[in-house]
Amino acid sequence: MPTIVINSPHLPNHLLGALSADTDGVPRYWIIVWLDSLKPKLAKSTRRRYCRHLNTFYDYSEELYGRRTFDRAISDLDFDQIETILSGYLYRLRNLQKHESSGNHAHDIWNTCTAFLFDLLNYLVPQSYDNKVGELFERLKHRVNLYDQLTLSAHARPTSAKVLPAAVLTELCEIFNPNSSSNPFRTEKQRWRNYLIFHLLTSLGVRRSELLLLTTTSVKQDTFYGSNGCQTKTWISIEPPNVKIRDPRHTEPSLKTSFSARNIPVNSELTAIHDTYLRNFRTRSPYPYLLTSRNGLPLSTARVNSVFARAKENLSNNALNCIANGTPLSPHALRHTAAVYRIRKHIDQGDSLEIAVEKLRVFFGWAPTSQMPRLYARAYFESSHQDVWSENFDRFIHGLRLTLGGRSHEQTRV
Repeated sequence: MPTIVINSPHLPNHLLGALSADTDGVPRYWIIVWLDSLKPKLAKSTRRRYCRHLNTFYDYSEELYGRRTFDRAISDLDFDQIETILSGYLYRLRNLQKHESSGNHAHDIWNTCTAFLFDLLNYLVPQSYDNKVGELFERLKHRVNLYDQLTLSAHARPTSAKVLPAAVLTELCEIFNPNSSSNPFRTEKQRWRNYLIFHLLTSLGVRRSELLLLTTTSVKQDTFYGSNGCQTKTWISIEPPNVKIRDPRHTEPSLKTSFSARNIPVNSELTAIHDTYLRNFRTRSPYPYLLTSRNGLPLSTARVNSVFARAKENLSNNALNCIANGTPLSPHALRHTAAVYRIRKHIDQGDSLEIAVEKLRVFFGWAPTSQMPRLYARAYFESSHQDVWSENFDRFIHGLRLTLGGRSHEQTRV
């Protein structure tokens, strides 16, 4: 059964989003409980992905064991039945892996299914005073962990940070520079908007969805008196979408998790680019979003992707060869690059690896349980990436300052 997406202006916001249902259109009970009660703050895109993954699992269960079998097994705490269904589905996923170019999709489905199951059982089992039930639950967890370690995850390709090589980053700086002859974008408004996009992604490592949620008031300043006299601090607020603002985009951006909402300090160079674009080049729009199209509509995900596709077309053959190994030229690749650069800065400043990892977690908006900061810590120590984290990225910042020393400072005074 396909995932149902409820989207109606006549319903409250908490009732909108993806819904998992069986072949008769009846909502699947425990999936709804898990998503609405135990995972209420998921981004819409994540909720849809979870529904798709769990639908394939339920379809398998109902194909072999009958309708609503798995929901009944959870309600009855029938651990033998749960284990039988899980082990059979794992075998199917392993066969799926053999026919895929990457095992990550099957691995993601398996992780979703086991997280769904154990979140529910951790909620249900403590309500029982039967010691035998607790023992059966522990046995199930142990066996599923063995399945995870010895079968599916053994074949899944290890995840790695897709970081842009220094040669590519250097050329992108020139391509996105609005005053450069290499800039392929037609109008001055497009050039400054895309320049701001590039530096928000590269300097702050924001997600694409976070980028598209920024408004004209997201960058904030405060003046205070310190040891050096009057000082100004600037930051950018990453906030969830305002439900009172109508978003005309077909795919509305949203925050990935509640931890994605955060304040990020902004340096003077990025502030100058932002102010130049906002005061001189942003198309007038009835919408409050910072990034707009030439028609004044909020910028779409597809449009951001097309900006990077156009930039890739203008890379030299040498730069293209550097990313021919599979590293995509995308907004998320710049997030990877920013994360590894930032952890390098923390370590160079004397922070321990543990402290640097936790600082990274807060800056990039990862949940306390996320392993992403450690992924970037590992990438930092890979020798193939060292030239990106050393003087090359610093040279990029220096080049940015030189650019701002010319035209952009004049523009900000307009």
